Amino acid sequence: MDMDVAQGGSEKDDQMDEDGDDMDEEDDEEDEASVVYVPPKRVRASRKRRLSIPRDENGVVQLPFQIASLTILSLGKIDYERPLFHNERYIWPIGYTAEKTFMSMLNPVNQTVYTCRVEDGQDGPLFTLQAADAPDIELSAKTATGVWALVIKKANEARKKESSNAISGPEYYGFAHPLVCEMIEEMDGVDQCTRYVRRT
Repeated sequence: MDMDVAQGGSEKDDQMDEDGDDMDEEDDEEDEASVVYVPPKRVRASRKRRLSIPRDENGVVQLPFQIASLTILSLGKIDYERPLFHNERYIWPIGYTAEKTFMSMLNPVNQTVYTCRVEDGQDGPLFTLQAADAPDIELSAKTATGVWALVIKKANEARKKESSNAISGPEYYGFAHPLVCEMIEEMDGVDQCTRYVRRT
């Protein structure tokens, strides 16, 4: 009776397969194999594609140049003789023109294209915006942030909502983008902008 119990316990603790091999050892081998094999993750190359400035065979910048929702149409001309047309971080070339897709000021469910310009305001740059769906309306301010604040205010009014989010006019104009900075820094007159600090 006691012998049967001992044998029964042995069969339970040390189970064997039909070939007489130890099943626990086989399980360990399977576990080890499952840990070693880890399928590699696929990396999508398209997400790592770097945007570069379009140039011709002579290295001259080719416009228009699209950066996400912003399209650069003209870089304008640097006025280095009047200090208000640049500061330590940005240069505002007269005639700089870009288009940006943004919320419409009229239609609460639509977006529209805004033409952003830097014009000669005599005592400094004048930043203007004109919406494609409101061609008779031109907004202007002495700063890029100021004129975009007008657009956002009207766009929020059309949507009957309030917004206190901070905005960056240089970013909306494209001046804060590294590629736009690079293109502007290649223009004539940038070295005569005494307060400006180069980024590239």
